[in-house]
Amino acid sequence: MTARTEQLSSVRAVRPDVTVIDAQQADRHGNVMLWGLAGVQKEAVLAANTAIATVEELVDELEARPHSVVLPAWTLAAACHAPGGAHPSYAAGYSTRDNELLLGLGRDLARPRPLPRLDARAGAPRSGGAGVSVGEAPTSLEVSPEELMTINSARELRDGQVCLVGVGPPNAAANLARRLQAPGCVLVYESGAIGARPVRLPLSIGDDDLAETALELVSVVEMFNLWIGGGRIDVGFLGAAQIDPHANLNTTAIGGYEHPKVRLPGAGGAPEIAACAKSVIVIARHSPRTFVERLDFVTSLVHRRGHTVVITDLGVAAAGRGRRAAARGRTRRSRGRPGA
Repeated sequence: MTARTEQLSSVRAVRPDVTVIDAQQADRHGNVMLWGLAGVQKEAVLAANTAIATVEELVDELEARPHSVVLPAWTLAAACHAPGGAHPSYAAGYSTRDNELLLGLGRDLARPRPLPRLDARAGAPRSGGAGVSVGEAPTSLEVSPEELMTINSARELRDGQVCLVGVGPPNAAANLARRLQAPGCVLVYESGAIGARPVRLPLSIGDDDLAETALELVSVVEMFNLWIGGGRIDVGFLGAAQIDPHANLNTTAIGGYEHPKVRLPGAGGAPEIAACAKSVIVIARHSPRTFVERLDFVTSLVHRRGHTVVITDLGVAAAGRGRRAAARGRTRRSRGRPGA
């Protein structure tokens, strides 16, 4: 038996000094109710030393509402009446997301670019919200590298699959597949929207269109513990700064972890998605800096029981299907862009 030595990382639970949330209602006793995509607002309040809620409306009594969260008065230091306090985000039932302002501030510049080919499938031109292009499909067949990755990603999805969707190309790919070959594809967003059927391309995983069209809304904690962790996801999308020959991913740091050349956004939910989804689609630009023999930091391990596909602007590569294939092999190219 050979002993193995490896360095593992752990992070302390976050205990904020102060948490401030926005909710829909507070009653005369100071109890607060929120609904819609709740995210981790309840958990953030309960973890904090001091919590404050701004609310859209003051009411005498809170009325029971499906999928709502009630924070008792004794969990909060104060509940403040502040109509519009969620702006430029939104409060379900009271306001809408100010996409125009967020785009102007650069908040969503890394989010999906306009994809007329997607929304043109819906028929007559309609409003798609700020920053989302809808209307007639262009006659040119030229596609950008991002559009090519989006199209190839959409082709990997099958009708009836449960797909965990992120922002950017995965978001566009999943919605494109649902409008083409996979109308029964179930879209799940890690923000808590299950079975979402957006009428326009969402700008983020917290888009109000997701909350309005979802079959079910759950908390982020429930999403990761019971839906992703419970093996309910057929296909999960991931991105990466580095990918090794076995499709393991780095989204943490370039260079040494303690003193990196570049500190990346981090794991997010990627390790859980890589470990628990039945299949994983990784989307990344093709570059020697991306495809490396050894990762500077291992953020996510390829799922041994599933199937991993890596999609770049130059082609599509498969990393094996099943435990035996994943254990023995490296990523192999299955199809590529003409001339690549």
